[in-house]
Amino acid sequence: MDAELFKIVAALKVENCCNCHMGYAVPTSFQDARREDHKTFFCPAGHGQSYISKTEKEKTIDELSKELNRKTGLIINLESKLTCKKNLLRQKDYSVRAYKGMVTKLKRGK
Repeated sequence: MDAELFKIVAALKVENCCNCHMGYAVPTSFQDARREDHKTFFCPAGHGQSYISKTEKEKTIDELSKELNRKTGLIINLESKLTCKKNLLRQKDYSVRAYKGMVTKLKRGK
């Protein structure tokens, strides 16, 4: 029986173990997935490792979250100021009504 030959074409990236410094290759898709999910993977000698730095996507999400929190804070601040202004306006309206009532009483001579 003849041995069958297979031709496999795959994009590989070279990794070096952070413990034993052994070089080995992993498929590009595997490396991309581990960079995204930060899961542990192992070198051929069995040393666990993972990517801990944030991806560009994660950095962008963090920046957007900070901006959202900042703008939410501004909205809350503006709503608070608006509530204060409404309360002041209501108080002034009550004062105006009270003064009108006094003027009316004075005009009627009571």
